[in-house]
Amino acid sequence: MLARLLPWLVVALCTCACESTTTRGRTLYAEGHFIEAAAYFERREALLHDASAAERAEYGLYRGMTLLALGDVRRARYWLDYAYQVNASVPGSLSGDARTLLGQSYAQLDVQQRREQQHQVPGPTTGPEPPPSMSAQVPSKTDTRRGFVP
Repeated sequence: MLARLLPWLVVALCTCACESTTTRGRTLYAEGHFIEAAAYFERREALLHDASAAERAEYGLYRGMTLLALGDVRRARYWLDYAYQVNASVPGSLSGDARTLLGQSYAQLDVQQRREQQHQVPGPTTGPEPPPSMSAQVPSKTDTRRGFVP
């Protein structure tokens, strides 16, 4: 009995292990399950160290779009910039369609950022917050921003 099930088990395990860092997240995003997609991407972040440039760029794009859909403008910009920089350092990492999505996401990000700025209540300021580093490097395990918990 085990001998007959073993090939199926191997195929199932390989299918799960070989899944790209974005496949399930893209599906969750497309279905409008933004909270689940955000959680999925956060869990998969550690895999970026071993991912190809194309996978890293796509991951950054979809994680940024997911955060944007959730209204997290600051973190969305970080991941969209990450996708942009990976593609700039390895041209062609993003397909033409993905580059179009990136441009549309930046436009939507700017609209949301302006909307947020218009609705802010003036108050005491301590100075602008410095932007996060925009290197194409994946945050290290010791990086305090790794989890991006607000």
